Amino acid sequence: MPYNADQPHLYQQYPNQPYTSRQYDGPHCPPVNPSIQYPPLEVAVPQHTNHQYPVKPGYYMNQQTYSQPGHYPQASIQGPYPPGQGHHEPAAAHHQVLAPRQPTIQLEVPSRPVKESTASPVDYQILLLSLAEEYLDAAHGNSMLTALCQGDVQLDNYYKLVSTALGCMETVLKRFRLPPLKEAQLRLRFARTLYDETENDLEAETALSKGIDLCERNKLLDLKYTMQVLMSRVLHRSNAKAATKAIDGIIEDVGAYQHTAWEYAFRFLRASLSLSMPSHQDFVAAIHQLQGIADLAHRKRDQAIFAFAGITEALAHLQSSGPDSGNQAQRALAKARQVQLDQDVRSVPQILVLFQFVDLCCSLRQSNLEQIGQNLATMQQIMDQIVDDVSWLDDGTILLPLTSKSAQCLALNGGGIVQERDGKHVLALAWLPKRDVYTVGYLLSAVATSYKNAQGDHKSEQFIDEGLALIRSNPATSKPPAESLSSSADRANWRKVLECQFLIEKAFLLCARSAWEKARALINELNIFSNALSAPLPPEFYCLIRYLDGAVHQGTGNLTKALTIFHSPDLSLPPNSSKSTRNNIGRDIALLAAMNTILIIRSPDHPAHHLLPSLISRIDPYLSATPNKHLLSARSLLISNLPTATHDLLTNETLSSTLLIKKHLSTALNIAKTIGNAQITAMTLSVMSAKFFKGVVGDQAEKSARAGQNMAYKSGMKLWMSVSSGMLADTLERQGKKAEAEKVKVQALRLAGMMPRSVQKFEEGAGEEAGEHSVVGERRRREALEQGEDKERDELA
Repeated sequence: MPYNADQPHLYQQYPNQPYTSRQYDGPHCPPVNPSIQYPPLEVAVPQHTNHQYPVKPGYYMNQQTYSQPGHYPQASIQGPYPPGQGHHEPAAAHHQVLAPRQPTIQLEVPSRPVKESTASPVDYQILLLSLAEEYLDAAHGNSMLTALCQGDVQLDNYYKLVSTALGCMETVLKRFRLPPLKEAQLRLRFARTLYDETENDLEAETALSKGIDLCERNKLLDLKYTMQVLMSRVLHRSNAKAATKAIDGIIEDVGAYQHTAWEYAFRFLRASLSLSMPSHQDFVAAIHQLQGIADLAHRKRDQAIFAFAGITEALAHLQSSGPDSGNQAQRALAKARQVQLDQDVRSVPQILVLFQFVDLCCSLRQSNLEQIGQNLATMQQIMDQIVDDVSWLDDGTILLPLTSKSAQCLALNGGGIVQERDGKHVLALAWLPKRDVYTVGYLLSAVATSYKNAQGDHKSEQFIDEGLALIRSNPATSKPPAESLSSSADRANWRKVLECQFLIEKAFLLCARSAWEKARALINELNIFSNALSAPLPPEFYCLIRYLDGAVHQGTGNLTKALTIFHSPDLSLPPNSSKSTRNNIGRDIALLAAMNTILIIRSPDHPAHHLLPSLISRIDPYLSATPNKHLLSARSLLISNLPTATHDLLTNETLSSTLLIKKHLSTALNIAKTIGNAQITAMTLSVMSAKFFKGVVGDQAEKSARAGQNMAYKSGMKLWMSVSSGMLADTLERQGKKAEAEKVKVQALRLAGMMPRSVQKFEEGAGEEAGEHSVVGERRRREALEQGEDKERDELA
């Protein structure tokens, strides 16, 4: 199953205990009498050709690897039905209850004389099951290292162990009569291994179907429901709609029988599978199931289940792009917080962390700076308190306590979804190990402090560096859980995706403070990193990396290359973006790329200026309806800089050009101040000074210029620091403050010298166009005068 941090999936934990109570001294042979010489013995596992593994090696192909030399004696295992006495296919024997018979063992021994053995006969059933357990334990114990190195030798060894284990289990199922409970447990383990390690879904479905029939005949409800959970996941890989329809029927059945714990399990499964699908219908179905869980848990007083259902609903709303999704997420979280002081809730550390994660995400979605600061401090305090909590299992399993009323009439048979811990029933769900959760905490901390990263010691970048150090640490030192190779590969790939998210976030922070060379190096690292991954990154990540590449080219003055990138298919606006109900990061990045393009081609002298009207008409309907305050602020700033001829293309705008510019400058400034966006605030103040206070003498003009310079320094953008300082110097000079004006101008010249040469050229042109003395132009004048070059001095005078 895909590994997703945001959406917990039902945890499939199947019994790791031996299937019998007999213990052996050695891993590969039965107990022996040292006084008797035994001939070498080999268990011949049957060969089959009906198993197909499209991607992963089939386990039967590897059986010949373990063949022994020809002079060894051979052991053949005969089933409980002797030839000619009502013998039938072994698979059919599982559909009727018969008295178990002891299988007969026939040995072909060499012609040399052998002393008669007085030891007890070998129990090959126990031998094969013990071998299967040890082979799987050996394979799963190194699955994380195998997933990380992906070497041919390691993979071959892993699949040899798994294939041999599958062969041993299937031999026992087909050749031996087992008690119903043992047979059901073995069929579940066999099907689970097929589901995890192979793509032979048909074989897994067959094993599960027989197991479900067996459980129904023998009233093994725990194993039956566990098999139905696994069957739903197997079916979902090939037919998602059929799987969800089957789960709906099971939910009705368990509700009618009042098996409350399993109703929780199947409703969580239904919600999880629905949230993994993109349609709005599935999203609504998931919300319906989560609300049903909360209502049922409230009636049964399962407070931990109630809280977790509310948290999951809030996470689902945060994935939605609806205008009211933020408020709906906060309402769901507030409902869950009603029981946060309950002892069952406080005993689950993952729920305490999830409360803070979701609360912080809601604050970030609303761009509420005060709440962001409070929630961040609370989150860090909670995570410091639970860092040594022993109830957090190594594999990240969440154990949600159940009341005795919810777990009544349930005899547990080792299915693993409903468990008993310390005398109390719990519902087991899979989430993240503690190390991964703390890594996510560093990422959220970096995002929460990004708006003030340019100031002081770059706190947001420090959080990113700490998170990268944690996620890049050797996973072998953190005791990775023993699990299948596919689960370990999913976990490793998820960590790589998270590492890529850290790098992208850091690249944006570097661009925001004009560290273009560092940002370019980080983009190159991202490209190398993404190409080296065994699985592709999510499509949105490629859009982000592509946009960053264009932004760096634009920031360093290479506008031709930037336009080429912004017009690439990766950054094109999808035609059906408005129909999506989920957060569409690719759409938002495409809108940003379009706005960057407009700023480049807005001048009538630009060769691509004729594309401006169509581009505005295409993106403005999305921008005017977006709930993202950062995009709304950027839209208002963009409109205030558009040529007046294009104002008629805007959505729901009827004001005259002058009033429209004033309105949107005010809107951009107010929103930018509210969300703490220093970059947009600095640019808006500089544009206001240029448009409304050019050539004006008075205190208001000076205050406006000083405010623009102060915000530019807070933003860390060297270009606007230079521009705003030059504008302030001109304003002070008109006010008659010559000494201060000269001091500010020297400061502006120093900043201009730190920018790339191509950017200095564009800054000079912008200053001349605005009717101001360009900072870069002034710098070049002074250099020419100091060098004493008569020709250039005459040209620049």
